[in-house]
Amino acid sequence: MMNWFTAKIIYQIVDEESISCQYDEQVRLLRAINREQAFEMAHQVALMNQDKLTTESGKTINWEFVAVTELKVIGQIENGLEIQSVINETDSQENYLELVKQKADFLKNRLFLADVKTV
Repeated sequence: MMNWFTAKIIYQIVDEESISCQYDEQVRLLRAINREQAFEMAHQVALMNQDKLTTESGKTINWEFVAVTELKVIGQIENGLEIQSVINETDSQENYLELVKQKADFLKNRLFLADVKTV
């Protein structure tokens, strides 16, 4: 039986002009028979998705695969299944809730504008 897995893949963003080190942490969804196969698939996906971008100014930026750092079994997917949870702690409930409201409003507006454009 096939199961669903999530894999966290880390890429280093190599920009020779940048003074800071940047890493892209991606969570990918995979369908596999077991953990070993999911791990191998995660490596293959990671290698296939290494990327090179050339900016308008001619600068090259590379996404170089570093490692697969997490592999989680989801099992069978059903509507509403929780796949990630983060607990945030804040000193300002008001600021946190305002940020949440802004993000929710931004999402609603983007969805509404997408619907209007397709009509």
